[in-house]
Amino acid sequence: MSGTAAPAKVYLFFLSGVKKGKIESCDAQVIRIGRQPYCEIQLDPYQDIPASGEHAKIVCQPDGTFTLFDAGSSWGTYKNDVRLTGPVAVTTGDVITLGIDDAGNSGPRLKFYLEKDILRCPSCEGPVYKRHFRCPDCQRKTCLRCIDFRHKTCKPCGRARAAGPGYEVVLDSGVQARPPAKVILSGKEAERARRARERQRARAQAPDDPGVIAEPVDLDSPFCVVCCDFVRAEVFLCPSCRQSCCVRHRRGRVCPTCAGLPPAQIRSQAYQAGRGTEPELRIPDLNDLSPAPPGATNPPP
Repeated sequence: MSGTAAPAKVYLFFLSGVKKGKIESCDAQVIRIGRQPYCEIQLDPYQDIPASGEHAKIVCQPDGTFTLFDAGSSWGTYKNDVRLTGPVAVTTGDVITLGIDDAGNSGPRLKFYLEKDILRCPSCEGPVYKRHFRCPDCQRKTCLRCIDFRHKTCKPCGRARAAGPGYEVVLDSGVQARPPAKVILSGKEAERARRARERQRARAQAPDDPGVIAEPVDLDSPFCVVCCDFVRAEVFLCPSCRQSCCVRHRRGRVCPTCAGLPPAQIRSQAYQAGRGTEPELRIPDLNDLSPAPPGATNPPP
């Protein structure tokens, strides 16, 4: 229909099932979930049981909200462990369970996210997961793909360091060195600097938040270009492109990319090889919505 805005993109994080740990997105007006091949969110037709062929659907309403419907499934659809008796609204954080049979076996469980609630990486605009990297220079949260390993910062801050003016070489030994100029902030800049100092002081005094970073990030570890994460086992260095990856991704004497595999197949094999533990999406907190500290190139989303 002309003049109708396109529906917003939604993300579904698989908590269980064959696709456990995987994240799929869709921006259709009607999102069908089931084991049939025509469904927008496809389940495994042989293992994701008791889910039905077309189990449930998520419909984008004219006001931009989303409603969950049961599509006549055999074992019912559940929202937050409550069985649906009619259409219900869904929003970020709701867990959808696709069927529970008489023996208590449950179908795949999916966590629903709205696009507007996802924290975006300031470098690549991609989603930021709970396992992410906080830049020590600008204090912004970026995905693991946007780390500058040379400077151990995010890529924008790394480029800013590389493009710095550097130092001026003075050959005349008789030149008197001038004292550095004193910078005095006033107005909005002073208020922004004061808030940044208060946030840094509060972070130093507050206990560690286990939900911000699921695991410690060691920037000195090799980085796997297939998993887009740090290598935790044996590492394989491709002799063709000189990029590192997990040894289980090796295809003969080269990496999957040099072996000519398509990107979709590479990602699929990464999950099947044992990756399958992609953390949940990161939702902005109050620190993400606060003003950026002085020197930040782009404000956080």
